Amino acid sequence: MTAEAGAQLRWVVSDQLGTPRMVVDKSGSLSGVKRNDYLPYGEELYSGMGGRTSAQGYAWDGVRQQFTGYERDAETGLDFAQARYYSASCGRFTSPDPLASSGSIASPQTWNRYPC
Repeated sequence: MTAEAGAQLRWVVSDQLGTPRMVVDKSGSLSGVKRNDYLPYGEELYSGMGGRTSAQGYAWDGVRQQFTGYERDAETGLDFAQARYYSASCGRFTSPDPLASSGSIASPQTWNRYPC
């Protein structure tokens, strides 16, 4: 079996929302663990923010999956959520919900087409 040049085997440990919280390399040693933390609406917390340091493992890990498992688009910085894009810095979707029948007269908040 041949391996692709430069390819690395890594395991992603996700939380209950599907957000990758740790990335472990194939050695399994704790020194190779990369960590990710997020604010409530998906903005990533980096090394140097709130007491986080690179020595604790807060460093870029190259994993495309971000908050709730959405894939981050490197060019725009938006997260692809299957039917539309989500902006973690704004805490909102960038386009309205395509399902127009989800609105209910009995619940006025359902008419908000930009729910998080």
